[in-house]
Amino acid sequence: MADRLAAAIANGVYQHGERLPSVRELMASEGVSQSTAVRAMIEIEALGLAVSRSRSGFYARRPPLAAKSAASSGLLDIPAATLSSDEASAVTIQHLIQDLFRAFKTPGLVALGAADVAKSLLPTAELTSAMKRAVRIHGPTVFQTAGPYGVQELRRAIAILLQRRGLSISTDDVIVTGGETDAMALALRAVTRPGQAVAVESPTFFGVLQVIEEAGLRAIEIATHPITGIDLVDLIRAADQNKFQAVVLNPTFENPFGCCMEPDALRAVAEAMTQRAIPIIEDDVYSDLNFRGRPVKALASFDRAGNTIYCGSFSKVLSPGLRVGWCVPGKYRAKIMDLQARRPATVSTLSQFTLVEYLSGRRYAKHVAKLTDIFARQRNAVRQLIKDHFPEGTTATIPDGGFLFWIEVPPPFDVMRFYRRALAAGISIAPGPIFSASGRFPHAFRLSVGRRLTPEVRRAIRMLGELAKT
Repeated sequence: MADRLAAAIANGVYQHGERLPSVRELMASEGVSQSTAVRAMIEIEALGLAVSRSRSGFYARRPPLAAKSAASSGLLDIPAATLSSDEASAVTIQHLIQDLFRAFKTPGLVALGAADVAKSLLPTAELTSAMKRAVRIHGPTVFQTAGPYGVQELRRAIAILLQRRGLSISTDDVIVTGGETDAMALALRAVTRPGQAVAVESPTFFGVLQVIEEAGLRAIEIATHPITGIDLVDLIRAADQNKFQAVVLNPTFENPFGCCMEPDALRAVAEAMTQRAIPIIEDDVYSDLNFRGRPVKALASFDRAGNTIYCGSFSKVLSPGLRVGWCVPGKYRAKIMDLQARRPATVSTLSQFTLVEYLSGRRYAKHVAKLTDIFARQRNAVRQLIKDHFPEGTTATIPDGGFLFWIEVPPPFDVMRFYRRALAAGISIAPGPIFSASGRFPHAFRLSVGRRLTPEVRRAIRMLGELAKT
C-alpha cells in the first residue's frame, strides 16, 4: 500500500500540496487495519513524499528523486515549495540559536553557517579613514549620546539611499536603531501584544523567530516558493481566518531561500494586508546584493497607506560590528517614535558619524558593486559543487541576490547529526530546524558563502557532500 501511494505521488497522480487519502479512507479502500494505514502514511512521510499537518492529515510533497531528471541533464534541481502550518505555534528555538552561535566562535572553523560577509571583503580601511574624519570634523560630539532617533545627517543619508528602493521619504521618516533585528523588535512591539500571532515565510530567518519568541508572540508559517516567495493565496486565507495579527516578510532575496517577489506580488500583498488592517514588517538587508541587473523595489514602495514598517541595516555589506540599522515606520510613526524615546540609547554616535562620512561620495556604491559581482559570479560554481559532491536527489536554491543557499538532502539524511559531524570536521552550517517555529526541515540546511570561493572553501563544500552521503 505504501509503495502504491509513493508511486502515485511520484507519477503526479497527487500534486504537490494535495491532500492524500485519510487513514479512514485507506482502511475502507484497502481493507486494512488502522495501524497498517497509519504505518503506510508514516513510511511515505519518511521517504519525503508526504508531510503531515496537525488535525488535517497528510499532503503530497514533490519527491526528492524528481531531481534525477535534472541531474541527468547536468542541472541541479531547486527545492519544492513548502506548505503552510495550520495554526500558530509558540517559538522555542533560543537554545538552538545559542548553541549555533557558540559553535560559530570555534577557532579555525570554515564559517559557512553565519550569514556574514568575510572580513577580507569588508571596506575596513575606508571605514577606518571615515571614522578618523568623523572625529576630526565633528570633534567631541562623536563621543556623546545622540538623540533617540539618530544623528540627523545619517537619517538624511539613509533617506537618500532608499530612493533607489522606490521609497520617497524625508529625513524625519527614518529612525536609527541598533541593527535591523532591533528595528524589527521595535516594530513588533508597536503593532502586537504578547500572545498574538505573526505570519512568517517558511522557512524564515531565525533572527525573526528569535524576536517573536522574546516578545512572547506566536508564529504561523506560510507556504513559500524558492523562486517566487510567499504564497499570497495561503497568506490571505490565513488572514481571513484571523490566524495572525501582523506579518513579517523578507521579500527581496529572502533568508534563507534567496528568492525575490515580483512587483505584482508585492503590490498584492500590500493591498491585501491594508484592506484587512494587518500591519506588515518588511525585513530588507540583502537588497543591495542584487544579481538581477535592474533595480528592485521594496514592498513598502507599493504601500500607499503607510501600513508597512520598513527595516534595514548596513550589516550585510559594510560591517556587522557597527550595529546600525533603521526603521521607516509609515503610519505607525507616532507609536514607534514614542517607544524609541523611552528606550536607552542603543546606537553608538561614533558609528553613526563614521557612516555619515563613509556614505558621502561614491564609496558605498562602488563597494556594493564589487561585492555583488563576486557573489553573482560564484553562485553557479557553488551549485556545481553541490551537484558534484552531494547525494543524488539533493536540491539547492538559485539565489537572485545575497550569498545564501538552501540545500535539501533526501531522507534518511538527519541534519542535526550532519551539523555535529560538520563541526567536528571544522565546518559550520546552519541546520534547517532553526528556520522554523515548529521544527520543520530536518533534511535541510543553509549554506552561507559570503566569502571568495577559495580552495579552502571548495574543499569544505566537498567535505560536506561526503558527510551527507554517510
